[in-house]
Amino acid sequence: MIVQRKITMYQRRAKRVAGPGFHVNVKMDQFQIATMRGKSSIGGIKGQSQLIPSSNQPEMYDIKEQEILVSKRTSGAMYHDGYTHVFSVVNGYDIGNLSLTASAQMVKDKILEEVRFVGIATTEQKADDRLIDQGCVATVGGVVTVLNGGEKPIHPTDKIMLDINLSPARASITREKGIPRQKCRFTFRPADDDMRMIGRALNMCNILDTNDPDQARELGEKIKELKKRYKEKDATLQQIKKDGKGLTGNDLETNKQDEDTARAARNRVDKDIQKAQRNLEDCDGGLLTDAGDGTGRTLDASKLKEFLTNYRHLNELVIGKAMSYAAPGDRFEILLQPRHSL
Repeated sequence: MIVQRKITMYQRRAKRVAGPGFHVNVKMDQFQIATMRGKSSIGGIKGQSQLIPSSNQPEMYDIKEQEILVSKRTSGAMYHDGYTHVFSVVNGYDIGNLSLTASAQMVKDKILEEVRFVGIATTEQKADDRLIDQGCVATVGGVVTVLNGGEKPIHPTDKIMLDINLSPARASITREKGIPRQKCRFTFRPADDDMRMIGRALNMCNILDTNDPDQARELGEKIKELKKRYKEKDATLQQIKKDGKGLTGNDLETNKQDEDTARAARNRVDKDIQKAQRNLEDCDGGLLTDAGDGTGRTLDASKLKEFLTNYRHLNELVIGKAMSYAAPGDRFEILLQPRHSL
């Protein structure tokens, strides 16, 4: 006797809430997709990070239901059909002048600076060139069920920010049928509080926020490396001095020039150490006030404008509020609404 067993897969919160929402028709940004796939007719990919490798598989760039849709800030100049053109994947994204080995945070900041959040995909759309006129629907407001593809749990009433999960372990967290494991999508995470957001805006101005433990740790490691370089430069200088004993004429003059060059190199490293140590000693608000010691820690008009631009950009990444709890890989309900009404 043959016994057949029915195997069912357990899916957490598989049912979605059919809440009120606002929907608009959008189209896939075929130009952006072609660029990320390396098929652009005007030069292809200029810089590609190893964190988000390109792929020649069309399904990698398909838009699936419940995926986050974004548009390039410059895409409006390429289309004149009245539609918003969107995409949901970052594999093969052009990181421009960034180093190909740039950190995950640098790659993430670069992408998020160049895109705008549009909504959540309500219908699917294939990335096949033959289906270029196929339409797509996006939910731009209201309550919608989405997947927490990030690394942090989300709690009810949390403000939610747009994010990108570049962790190599993301494939084991967000398992869904029909989604390639290598696909890197936009995700959500709990929004930063005001002080953390101010610190991030300062960091984007090349002014360190040492209240952030990660930034402080990186700065401490930088100081250690600079001190090591200082010892090397000083050892070189002392060796040149030692070699100069007993020299005369042109040899002595050449030795003095080498000594001056080595001393200048050592002093430059010493200044870098002092600057890094002052930054590490800064406390809350110290980066925004005049220290009165000539360290240049005040924000002049140009830096203040840059800071405000960065702060406004970070606020634009806050796109809604969570209505339920979700661990990484769970689904949850989010209320999409403008930033000023949160």
